[in-house]
Amino acid sequence: MGFSVHLNVQLKFYNLPMLKEVHLTSPLPTAQQAIEDRLHQRGFKIFAAIDQAAEAQNVGLALKPTVLLIFGSPKVGTMLMQEDDQVAFELPIKLLLVAEGDHTKALYP
Repeated sequence: MGFSVHLNVQLKFYNLPMLKEVHLTSPLPTAQQAIEDRLHQRGFKIFAAIDQAAEAQNVGLALKPTVLLIFGSPKVGTMLMQEDDQVAFELPIKLLLVAEGDHTKALYP
């Protein structure tokens, strides 16, 4: 028995959720390390730090330094998902860091 699914996805950037933006005075590597250190100090687990610029370079494209941090608290996240499994779509937490010259822009939902 088989089935097929046809997805018609049309990206409409103007419909993306509003993101909050914070400007940091440190260059991206320094800002990233400081944020990761603070998250660890507060008991968060960093699941991934995706270097999106490196991934773009791997396919022959250019992108300014951009890192997506994915982090959370497995204990707290699990308790939230036990109450409502749909919370899993929102977890873990994401923070986007984008180099803006010698400063960094941080974006989060």
